[in-house]
Amino acid sequence: MNVTLISPPWVYLYWVLNVNPSPALAILAAQLRREGHEVQIVDALIEGLDTMRPYDEPCRRLRIWGLGPDEIAERVDSATQLLGIAAPFSNHAPLIAPIVQALRRRMPNVP
Repeated sequence: MNVTLISPPWVYLYWVLNVNPSPALAILAAQLRREGHEVQIVDALIEGLDTMRPYDEPCRRLRIWGLGPDEIAERVDSATQLLGIAAPFSNHAPLIAPIVQALRRRMPNVP
């Protein structure tokens, strides 16, 4: 099976650029590969290090660092049969829905 795992962009305070990535996707990818699956990882932060934009929230102190939803969807291999999206912290939750919507537009039949 072809699996794509997605790590979302990061949300941060505009004066703090501290990233503590989780190894969870790498561990999951290693296990899937060990079981014979093809695995792609799309890391929205690493692949979009030069992309920062305001996060639409009342305080206007937060920024999003990394690829946008459509850019993420474009990077997913068209042979993908299963998608997984990480949400390592609760502040990532609002970023997940737009990513899912972009993926659904591009790959409507992939779970």
